Amino acid sequence: MKLSLLISATFSLILGSANLGAAGANEPYVWLQYVDTDLLSVRAISTGSCEELKASIALSERLDNTIEANPKIAVCEALIDLRKSEINSVTVEGHLFNFAREAPSRVVVLGDTGCKMLGNPEDQKCEGADWPFEALAKAAKKTAPDLIVHVGDQIYRYNCGRGEEGCGESHQLRDWSIWKDDFFDPVSELLPVAPWIFLHGNHEDCRSRNRAWRGWMLFLSMVPAQATPDAPVASTLKDCLDAKFDTAASRMIRFSAGSAPALNIFAHDSAAGLDPSWKDFISIVGETEETWIATHIPFVSFWRTRYVPAPEGLPNFRHGIPEAVSLILSGHVHLFQAVQDKPKAAIQVIAGGSGTKLDEHAITDTIYGEGYSYVVLDRDHAKTVMTVCVLDKQGQASAWRSWNIVQASPISGPVMSPLEEAVTSACTEPAL
Repeated sequence: MKLSLLISATFSLILGSANLGAAGANEPYVWLQYVDTDLLSVRAISTGSCEELKASIALSERLDNTIEANPKIAVCEALIDLRKSEINSVTVEGHLFNFAREAPSRVVVLGDTGCKMLGNPEDQKCEGADWPFEALAKAAKKTAPDLIVHVGDQIYRYNCGRGEEGCGESHQLRDWSIWKDDFFDPVSELLPVAPWIFLHGNHEDCRSRNRAWRGWMLFLSMVPAQATPDAPVASTLKDCLDAKFDTAASRMIRFSAGSAPALNIFAHDSAAGLDPSWKDFISIVGETEETWIATHIPFVSFWRTRYVPAPEGLPNFRHGIPEAVSLILSGHVHLFQAVQDKPKAAIQVIAGGSGTKLDEHAITDTIYGEGYSYVVLDRDHAKTVMTVCVLDKQGQASAWRSWNIVQASPISGPVMSPLEEAVTSACTEPAL
């Protein structure tokens, strides 16, 4: 697979005074995310027009032959070309977003957050402790991350029937209310805290009209909105999970060194597997800078006590990964896992337990029990400390376990070792 789009975003964004809180009736949802080569996207969802928003940068509507998410809202966007622009902050409706141009020191990883509401008796109640995504997002906010990675499955319910028009309102994935209730409202306090990297999971793919791909393309996609009301089930749009490396579905985000070492994050949507031409990836990664891969379906995982390589070409890709890759960030499995299946191999981190109903058949095999979780990665020039934050029944996060991850220099693969005690502050307060 050829990678045609390379993000050389040699910075991390640290947002100051951006505590918007939950968006009120007339308060826009505002966030920043990486979208393209040296391009930062400022996005807002407004109940008015984009032109009516008071912002330091002109916002225009994200409509390009797309469906209307809802006639009562507008999805607005401004692109900042970081190679040409000298600005280091933006304001939207009086809220200030500052950004510093260096690698992130603290990264929060979460995924599989949507409420499991598919019409089955065992589904979630979509409120309180039964679906703690909002509490988890508020807990993650306290950690003051520099970057947030969502590894996919923001929406976890289907259209009624098979997605036919007119089959009812409560499950219409075309409706803004679904995305508002299941993602934007519960994440509203975390959304503006730091810039995001968004992946879409198999529940946002284009394999059927019963998935949330329309909303994904409009709200969170890294490419311009391209969905159409009559898009075929087997869509060939660039933004779908059958996309190859030579489309906009994959990109390398590069961060230059600052208080933390240089870092590359290769973001790839993988729910349809990887093309055999994966070898092109190696030449892109290089051998001198630490690299993470972010992809929804994990390369390896454990299912109960069984070792499970991912399907459709991922194992082959896995064994060709260069030593510069220290972490693979994924979801899909509704639990936390960290797997290093051979010495100095890339460490598979699964952060799929952030809201969607946990995989009950595997819960009894987890050491930490039934808690929902997210991952905090603290980076300095000596090491990365990975801490798993687990929510209790009251929605409070506490550190369960921490590991040191050291990438030797010259790079020769990561070494992971558990700490005797978890770093408790990683889950409850900003980094020092």
